[in-house]
Amino acid sequence: MRKRNGFTMIEMLAVITVIAILAAIAIPTVRSIVDKTRNQYYKTLEGNIQLSGIDYYGDHRSERPQQNLATAQVDLKTLEQQNYLKEPVVDDKGNDTCSGFVRALKQSEGEYEYTTCLVCSNYKSDAAYCDESYDPSANDNIYTLDAPDSVYSYYKKEIDVDKLEPAILMARGQEVGKVTALYESVSTVDTSVLGTRKDQVQYVYEINGKKLMATSDLIIYQNKAPNVTLTKCTTSSCSDRYTSHTWTNQDVKETVSVANYVHGEFDRIQIYNDETKIWETYCTNKSCSKTNRVNNNDVWTKSKTVRSIDKEGNVSAEANFQIKIDKDLKGAEV
Repeated sequence: MRKRNGFTMIEMLAVITVIAILAAIAIPTVRSIVDKTRNQYYKTLEGNIQLSGIDYYGDHRSERPQQNLATAQVDLKTLEQQNYLKEPVVDDKGNDTCSGFVRALKQSEGEYEYTTCLVCSNYKSDAAYCDESYDPSANDNIYTLDAPDSVYSYYKKEIDVDKLEPAILMARGQEVGKVTALYESVSTVDTSVLGTRKDQVQYVYEINGKKLMATSDLIIYQNKAPNVTLTKCTTSSCSDRYTSHTWTNQDVKETVSVANYVHGEFDRIQIYNDETKIWETYCTNKSCSKTNRVNNNDVWTKSKTVRSIDKEGNVSAEANFQIKIDKDLKGAEV
């Protein structure tokens, strides 16, 4: 038998194919691990730089932006020279190839957002506003003015724009301020007419010569009059009393209730006093009852007017009702 030496061509091709397959699997995996490690290094580095920027502006408050949506920035060299960065900023290979800054954006009074913008040999922060020439007020897409769908004002009351719900000024999805309704848009509204005025309320915010505008529907409302129900002869012997026309110790009960408000928060129910000519508190619950005592041979009529009032002093429409006791009738007339 002849001795066999080496590999055949087919065996060599098979080995090369296996190696190629393993390499095709391993190389992307290794590259992914390397990329992930590098990105994690830079994200951690950005976080450390951001903290140093926050410390810097905490010590240099006069350098922070003064106007809402204005920005300021401090570069890495300043942070290193003033020891806010304890170690030099280097890339993931340890080389001095990095530059950048921390940008401060004033969102609202006392509220600031700090962002690290870093550029190294193989890395760049991905935020669009990390360009040093970036001007947030020049970017129409950064700001939005979000107005409520509807705002409410009360019937026959002068509209106070400071009490209308404001629009919200947003920058990159975050609230940075509130905008009061434009007085001129509501100053001529007739509040004696109930109902909705489409897009009546206007909100305008101007920044660096550019205007943002939004509108809301205006609803002139009045809370409904309280509901009144009366129960005649409140004892089980009512049918006998109807027949005999006697009312000894029999009562007529009135129940006054308030439905859910269109807008506003309930405070109390009032009743009008015909003698003093003033409105008095009937009760402080949304539903309450009073008893009218009816004695034998009583003859009287009581007319009453009730209304509800909310926490802001707005009064509802009025409800009028009458209780009439006549011994010549079979019972009480409501």
